[in-house]
Amino acid sequence: MTKDLLIEIAPNGQTTRLTLRAVQAGIPAAGLPFDRQPLNFNGPVVDKLRRGEASPAEIQQVTAQISQWVFGNDIAQHMTTALNEQGNELLRLVFSITDDQLRESFADVPFELCSLQGGGIPLALNAKNASIFHLLPKVGAAPLSASAGTWPLRILIVRSNPRDLGGAIPPGAAVRDEIYQALDNNGLKRDLVQVHLLSSEQAPDIIGRPTSKEFRSQINKAPYDILVYLGHGDVLPVYTGLPPVNVLQLESDDAETRTTFPADQLAVLLHERPVPVVLIIGCLTAGSVPADQKDGVSALLPQWVRGVQGLAQALVNSQSGVEFAVGTRYMLDTADAMAFLKAFFDSLLITKPGNVEAAVHTARRDLYLGVPGSYSWSAPTIFRNLGSEPVFPFLASPPANVCPTADQQQNLRSIFWDGLAKLPWKIRSQPGTTQPMMNTLAQVEEQYKQHIRQTAPCLIMPTYVEAHSDEEVTFSVELYGTLDVDELRGNLIVGGSNVKVKQLQAAPQLAASGYTVLSATQDNQASFSIERAAPASELQTGPILMATVQLDSASQVVYPTTLNIIRTNPQQPVCTGSNAVIVPAP
Repeated sequence: MTKDLLIEIAPNGQTTRLTLRAVQAGIPAAGLPFDRQPLNFNGPVVDKLRRGEASPAEIQQVTAQISQWVFGNDIAQHMTTALNEQGNELLRLVFSITDDQLRESFADVPFELCSLQGGGIPLALNAKNASIFHLLPKVGAAPLSASAGTWPLRILIVRSNPRDLGGAIPPGAAVRDEIYQALDNNGLKRDLVQVHLLSSEQAPDIIGRPTSKEFRSQINKAPYDILVYLGHGDVLPVYTGLPPVNVLQLESDDAETRTTFPADQLAVLLHERPVPVVLIIGCLTAGSVPADQKDGVSALLPQWVRGVQGLAQALVNSQSGVEFAVGTRYMLDTADAMAFLKAFFDSLLITKPGNVEAAVHTARRDLYLGVPGSYSWSAPTIFRNLGSEPVFPFLASPPANVCPTADQQQNLRSIFWDGLAKLPWKIRSQPGTTQPMMNTLAQVEEQYKQHIRQTAPCLIMPTYVEAHSDEEVTFSVELYGTLDVDELRGNLIVGGSNVKVKQLQAAPQLAASGYTVLSATQDNQASFSIERAAPASELQTGPILMATVQLDSASQVVYPTTLNIIRTNPQQPVCTGSNAVIVPAP
């Protein structure tokens, strides 16, 4: 259990007001106000901090300045009392700045360095303090969750390393290998975690390249639990009088130059395909930057890191569906970035399964103990809402069996689907023209279904659907195997910006088996809850849901359809399969 100690920072005339709020004796529900003079943060050291080049003396000065401003002699007493309370309950130190202008002025202030006078141990490393994070006002309602919330844990690593930005980002395959090594070291099957990697590096089992197109495509293919971005952000001006925009810097098709992916576009993408946890890690191997680029890269590093931090903040403070985002306040070198990610996933998967705050805390500690005098441990900056931990409770209970992956067959299916979308209807109608292609696709489809049905009951849209643009189509969702549950919750997502799921209802077999369906549709998604109405028999192989979808006016389109299982009661593995609605060329 954790207890939140919230410090709200707000303008108050000529001063800045800090309001301390907590559920603890001595602090009223309305909070305790403390006024401070505006923080005159040491501006010239900001760029050094972001480059990772500040000296130990400068870090000491910054730590003393920020700590005294935040805690003084007043808030410090309450903080000390909270840390010294008996029992196992942990504290969470939460900073909240709701004023946009003030939040911008504090963006460079590393609160993570704070410590209490005479305390010795930085608060971010104190064993009684579970986390330091920045609370943001969540905008609007959260979208339907696309994360399955069950095994396997799905991770997408995007490693962007365009040559015009120095070409010095560490390899993503090394991060993937560390994740699998953590499982191996603890006798766990690698099937428990599914790691996909977008990168231009030379390594096995890379599923694509980190271009904007392939990134969008991959997000639409699977419900990911964690997104890890290795690379640079940036802060770019847009229009006069409007604030700058934070962007990811992805790669061009030839990996020579950068392409930008703005925060607002990323939020829309993740709104449709929510990922609960995002790690945006600004890192590089300084020695790998070509000599003729070093000065330029060094000059831009502070801006790139500010973009990384701003992106993490923007994702939580939006309708993206991101619940927990980590950005790096300083540029990390390769060794520190790898150490952070290794410790993070070791903790998340093994030590304190599913607890993301504990994973960041553990990773901070390992960085602190790694290199004397380094301040890289304070680089991770957490933005989140007041959610509870663990974020992924299912990680604490490895299942008896896990849904198998069918990446090879899925890649082949996607190739055929794209081919069908490009093949005009008039050519398709000519006898024998497409028969060889259709025969091969039928074999691939059957291999795919056989593969995912290996170990557990599964839900699947059994066949792809071909339709004209603007058409309304209906297709079934079928169960393979038997299923004896009181409740089954999930969602159906049809990829596409303008496509609309109009209805999701029970198939006749489901009603005949004594089950009812509650469903809700929102744009291209539908959530459902299948519930047993006693007395009811177990579900048998066959159609259980019928979906009606209105397509948009686009032609030559493949709309991937994905099913996600969020909960079963009683708990048991239920696998799912993907399929597609295909609109060929006119």
